Amino acid sequence: MNNLVGVVSLLDSKHDAQVRRIWEALKTECTWIGPNPKDVPHFSWHVAESYDEEHLAGTLLEICSRWKPFVVQTAGIGIFAAEKPVIYIALVKNQPLIQLHHMVWERLQGLGQGVSPYYAPDAWMPHITIAYEGVDPQSIGCLIQELAFETLRWDIMVDNLIMVGRTVDADQPPLIRFSFTG
Repeated sequence: MNNLVGVVSLLDSKHDAQVRRIWEALKTECTWIGPNPKDVPHFSWHVAESYDEEHLAGTLLEICSRWKPFVVQTAGIGIFAAEKPVIYIALVKNQPLIQLHHMVWERLQGLGQGVSPYYAPDAWMPHITIAYEGVDPQSIGCLIQELAFETLRWDIMVDNLIMVGRTVDADQPPLIRFSFTG
C-alpha cells in the first residue's frame, strides 16, 4: 500500500488529452513502460505524508471560494536529475500562480505531517510530470528526443484544487475536487 497525499490541480480537458497522447507516443516510440495506470495529468501545489483530511477539505473549499479561474503557460521540457530522473513540462510562474501557491502553503501549514520541502515557496518548481517511472539510461535519450519536437507552449486554464490521496491500494486514489468560485 502507498500513502499518496497532496493538493494538485487537474488539467483542463484539452491539455489532459495532450499529456495522455504524449504518454502513449512515448510508450510506442521509446522503451519507456509508461505512467502508472493511476496517474492523471496534473501539477502539484503541496505534498505530505498525511493530512488532517477534514480540516484540509474545509481549507481547500475556503481557498477556492476566493479564487477565480486563471491561465498559466507552459515553457517546454525539463529534467529533475536524480537516481530516478523525472521528465516534466515546466509551468511559467505568473502572479496568480505564485499568489495562490503562497496561500495554499500558508493555509496548509499545520494540517500536513511529513510535508515535502520541494513544495515550499522558495523551492517550488511547478510542473506537469511526463515520465518518472521506468526512465532509465536506455529510454531517456529517446524520451527527450521525442519531446524536443513537441510544441509545448500551452495556455492552461486553472480552475480547481484537488485533494488527492488517503491510503490507497489497487483502487484509484480518491480525488476530491474543489472548483474556484471567487
